[in-house]
Amino acid sequence: MPSDLLQTARTLAPRISALAEETERGRRLPAELVATFADAGFFLKAVAVCKQILKLTPRRIDAQVMLADSYAALKLVEDALSAYQEAAD
Repeated sequence: MPSDLLQTARTLAPRISALAEETERGRRLPAELVATFADAGFFLKAVAVCKQILKLTPRRIDAQVMLADSYAALKLVEDALSAYQEAAD
């Protein structure tokens, strides 16, 4: 019985690994999406995407800085300063 389980686990390992990689790729929203919105002047959308990125991966400093930049472009000074501070921490 244990050898059957071991063989089954070995058979499943590549599929589980592939699914894990696919899941991880799906969790990552590309930072260039934020840049696209910001470059087009859609700063509120850029803020929303940054928040989604940070919800999934809280320690992404690049997303935190882009969030701060977007807040600054919207003249939300306190929010921008807070986001920059969070990125620095």
